[in-house]
Amino acid sequence: MCLTNNEHVIATTELTLLHILASLRKFLFNTNIKNFTNWRRRKGFLLTKKKIGLIGLGKIGNHLAKILTQFKCEIVYNDFKKNNKFDYAKLDTILKNCDIVSLHVPLNKKTQNLINLKNLKLLKENAILLNLSRGGIINEKDLFKFLKKRPDVMVSLDCYTKEPYKGKLIKLENVTMTPHIGTFTYETRDQMEEKALKNLCKYII
Repeated sequence: MCLTNNEHVIATTELTLLHILASLRKFLFNTNIKNFTNWRRRKGFLLTKKKIGLIGLGKIGNHLAKILTQFKCEIVYNDFKKNNKFDYAKLDTILKNCDIVSLHVPLNKKTQNLINLKNLKLLKENAILLNLSRGGIINEKDLFKFLKKRPDVMVSLDCYTKEPYKGKLIKLENVTMTPHIGTFTYETRDQMEEKALKNLCKYII
């Protein structure tokens, strides 16, 4: 039976791009009404020509990479499958050298706590780390400890080890958080429901 394997790709990719741009341009701070009325501003960064590290180059990673190339970004990736379009690099190399690191891998024994205090320390100054794939890939306790000491690093999250999330990361200014809305669009959910219904009909008939 065919599963709903492709319907999530565009929605999750678009949300990832939104998170990237929001982090680069300090969007949450600059749109806070208190900061706006006091005309307090934070300078951001361009996305154009940034070095992007994609951990996982499946359907979402590939779609995101195609979009980011339009911004003249340099793409490197880490995945067990080779891709001739982009340069491969080890995880530690990506963390050390990339301006933006985005996670697009499933949660399993190999990826649980893939990002932890030891390798978080490799992130370069003003780096951005994103996880819009699965909670548990980043060790959240380690992440909190790290971000308290590294306010220059921005992290964007859409998934958490326990949901609804009620942990300490909420208190930090250098974290952008959304409540697991990667596929939460009218179009995507309609497509997923339609696909599921067709699958059910194939199974029953």
